Amino acid sequence: MASGDAGVTKPKWLEELSPNGKVVRVNLRPYLQSGGDIDKLFEAFVRTSQEFRSVGGQLELYTEWAELMAAGNEISLAQLEIAGYFEEKRGQGYPAIHYVSTYKEAYHLAYRVVAPMYLWG
Repeated sequence: MASGDAGVTKPKWLEELSPNGKVVRVNLRPYLQSGGDIDKLFEAFVRTSQEFRSVGGQLELYTEWAELMAAGNEISLAQLEIAGYFEEKRGQGYPAIHYVSTYKEAYHLAYRVVAPMYLWG
């Protein structure tokens, strides 16, 4: 369900995380309130972690875009700061990133990241 799909209404509980719509965030509270199936979501979450693989180089392309946006003052990070951050994460094999506890406590985060092809199968 990429953003450009004509005539498709995206559910309010779904946020696309990749430009091609192949990775999404499912916000749990609105998903469940709209009648979403928790077992189906769990299966999609597990399958995504075990089976989903992005196209090679895609993450590198996104980091380049972020660096270009920083260089053009389109985001509020310095280009050297963001380039250093991505270089560090690249050297670590792009580990999962977690929110700091103050952010989690303030916003009561409740979501799962999945490949929608496993959610709607």
